[in-house]
Amino acid sequence: MPGQDDEAPGDQVTSGTALRVYVSETGARCPACAYSLSGLENDRCPECGQGLRLTLAKASRSWAWVYGLFGLALGEGLLALALGTLVMMVVAREWYEYPEAAAFSAILLVALAAQSMALARWIVHRDNVSAGRAVLAWTVSAGLGAVVWLAAAVMSVL
Repeated sequence: MPGQDDEAPGDQVTSGTALRVYVSETGARCPACAYSLSGLENDRCPECGQGLRLTLAKASRSWAWVYGLFGLALGEGLLALALGTLVMMVVAREWYEYPEAAAFSAILLVALAAQSMALARWIVHRDNVSAGRAVLAWTVSAGLGAVVWLAAAVMSVL
């Protein structure tokens, strides 16, 4: 009827039509068997029969993941460096002269374990990363690692 809808029924895009248009424009391949889908006539792969559908993916936040990963790895490295500094200090001197070094080393081992778990969790949950979490991971991890390393360096000099 005039005035209700200006589109003709043949002009409407269905999911099958969108899939065929996408495949013809991109030269996509079947995700199951890698068969070329050019000339696709329905929503199934002609080679393996895999059902196909066209979906929209959410925007990639890989920069946030890499940023957070770098901060976590930097913090891990600084904590390991601090532990190495304390061990070198103790090797050069006697343990009994620096009881605080032993306690600080134990705290560093716990911090390294926690940092390793945080790093593993970050890697596993790659798809659930926000910019805020990345900045928080960077700030807390790298900042804590730097402070602890400086404290170990100061202890080794005293």
